[in-house]
Amino acid sequence: MNGNTLYKYRSLYKEDGSLNKFTWKLLFNGEIYLSDFESLNDPCEGQIIPRYRDITKEKILKIHPWMDTMPYFNDIDWKSEEVVTRIQDILTPSIKEKLKKYGVFCVSSDCENDLLWAHYADSHKGICVGFDIDKLEKISGYKIYPVKPEQKRPEVEFSDDESHYKNFLIKMLTTKPMCWKYEKEYRMVALSPQKRNICCFGAIKEIYLGCRIEKNKNFNREDFIRRLKKVHPLCVIKEMRVNIDTLKIESHHILSK
Repeated sequence: MNGNTLYKYRSLYKEDGSLNKFTWKLLFNGEIYLSDFESLNDPCEGQIIPRYRDITKEKILKIHPWMDTMPYFNDIDWKSEEVVTRIQDILTPSIKEKLKKYGVFCVSSDCENDLLWAHYADSHKGICVGFDIDKLEKISGYKIYPVKPEQKRPEVEFSDDESHYKNFLIKMLTTKPMCWKYEKEYRMVALSPQKRNICCFGAIKEIYLGCRIEKNKNFNREDFIRRLKKVHPLCVIKEMRVNIDTLKIESHHILSK
């Protein structure tokens, strides 16, 4: 992570040439949008169900006392794989339903990642916005968690109170397959947000222009930078350039004209 800064990559325009309203609201209104997990691009989102460990009869009865009336309940071998799987199957639908109430805002700790510029910033024609983490959490009221790439299905301890649902859901929303490791991702996670749009204007500290931003049709670079400086007078504004020797993109301060 670059100090206490996290980055959001965005395109400026849609494929049809119209403005990307979410990007412009972010740049000029300081507005971020909390997405639902079903709109994210990883097919495993919401599907990586952690395995429970330490399931006991006492914990089950504290959460679901009615189970004590089930036939042969007291004869169950709580350490058997079959029981773990069965309890998992019973609780998973309610957990997935709760998951729909969450909102997430995805960011990265890397502002010079060629692949992120290509995938999320319109093939380097977009922008990247840097947020002060502490200010972003304070203004939004939501916590930011690191996303952990895993090679196998994660585990969470089975708790005897409702907190296990939250821990379970956070684990689901912050676990991805190893192939996504390059994103160096973090996520703001919001349970039942009152609204999906949050104004975090005071948390924006850096703005980067993609190295191909001028390839946008009818794009006026000088006017765009002038507008950014007017709205963000204390914000660091840089541009990305290709270093032919290292074959990497690098950030550079924009010289005043």
